[in-house]
Amino acid sequence: MVKKIIFLFTTVLICLLILNIFSSFLVDKILSFQYSAEKYHELSSNQGYTKEIIDFYDFHYKELHHLRQIQYHPIDVPENLIFRKIGNDQGLSILIQGDSWAEQYYKKKTKEKLEAYSKKMKYQFIHAGASSYSPSLMASQLNKIRRDFDLDPDYIIAVIDQTDIGDELCRYRDLREARDGEIIVKPEPINSFGGFQMRLLIDKYKNLYSNRYALIKMIHYLNFRIKSIVYDLDKEKINCDHIDILGILETGISVEDENYIIEIISDYIKIVFKDSKLKKLIIVTHPHENHLNGIYTLNIEDLINKAVDSVNFGNKITTISFTEALSTFSDLEISGVFKDGDKYSHLNNGYFLDFVLPKVIKSINPN
Repeated sequence: MVKKIIFLFTTVLICLLILNIFSSFLVDKILSFQYSAEKYHELSSNQGYTKEIIDFYDFHYKELHHLRQIQYHPIDVPENLIFRKIGNDQGLSILIQGDSWAEQYYKKKTKEKLEAYSKKMKYQFIHAGASSYSPSLMASQLNKIRRDFDLDPDYIIAVIDQTDIGDELCRYRDLREARDGEIIVKPEPINSFGGFQMRLLIDKYKNLYSNRYALIKMIHYLNFRIKSIVYDLDKEKINCDHIDILGILETGISVEDENYIIEIISDYIKIVFKDSKLKKLIIVTHPHENHLNGIYTLNIEDLINKAVDSVNFGNKITTISFTEALSTFSDLEISGVFKDGDKYSHLNNGYFLDFVLPKVIKSINPN
C-alpha cells in the first residue's frame, strides 16, 4: 500500500513538473508577443507589453481612464504612454493635448515638421495626444504631467474635437471625479463594455510577470482568456460606439447637457492657468464633413466660445477654428480635406500639413 502511494505521489509530481515546464515555455511565448513595426508603420521598432510598461500603465491609468494604445505609438520608455518630447529642452516648451485629432501631430511627416520648427525656433514640443482624450482627460493628464513628471509648458495647444461632446456625455460623465482638488477620470469598471476596458489585459500580464509557478500562471491566463472571449462575443453591447458619439451632433443636446459641456471646458481652462507662468492656451477645433454639408447642427466651437467667455483670462487664450476658411472651399477642395470613408472625419495628411499645422504653429508666435 505504501509503495502504491509513493508511486502515485511520484507520478503526480512528475506530471506536475512536466506541466510546469511546458507552462513555462508557453508563458515565455506569450510574453514574447510584439506588435510589428511593419504592420503598424508609426512604430519605430517592434514592441510589446514589458513588465515595466504594465506596471507604469497600472499605476497611471487609475486617474486617466486609459493611456496611449501601444500598437499606435512608439514606446521607448514607459512615459511615452502619456507623452513624448520632440526637440531639445532649450527654449519654449509647447504641450499638445487632445484626442486622435491631436495624435495626427505625431504622425511621421508631422513629426518631421515639428522637429524642423524645433530647430528653427528653439521650441520643444511635448506631444500628449491620445485616442478619445476629451477635456476631462486632458485636465487630469495635465495635472499628472506637471505633478509626476515636473513639466511646466510655456504654451498649451488643446485640440478639442467635435466627438469630445459625446465622449464627455457618454464615456466619462459617470467616471469623472474631483479628488483632492484635481479632476480624475476613473478606468472602465471590470464589468463594463466600454471601448477602453483595460483591466483584463493588465491583470493578464501582471499574472504572467508574477513569481507564481508557471503552471499556476497558465491556469490564471486561461481564466483571463475565457473572460476575454466572453467580452469579445458581447462586443455588440459596447458602450458609446460611433452612433452614440456622433449622433448628438445631428440631433443636438439638452440645455442641461450643453451647460455641462461648457462647465467641463471651463474647468479645463482653469486648470491650464493654475500655472501663472503659462503664456498662452491655444484651442484648436475643426468641423467634420457633415458640418459642412448641413447634416450636423451641433458644433463644439460654439460651446468653446461660451466657455472662454465664462472665464477671465483675456488675451492669454487664442481660439483657432477652420469653419470660416472652409466655407470658401469648393466641393472638390473639401473632398481633399477629409480621409475617404472615415466616419470621424479625420484629416488628410496633405491638408493637415499644408493648411492646419502652419496656422497652429504661427499662433504661438504671430511675429
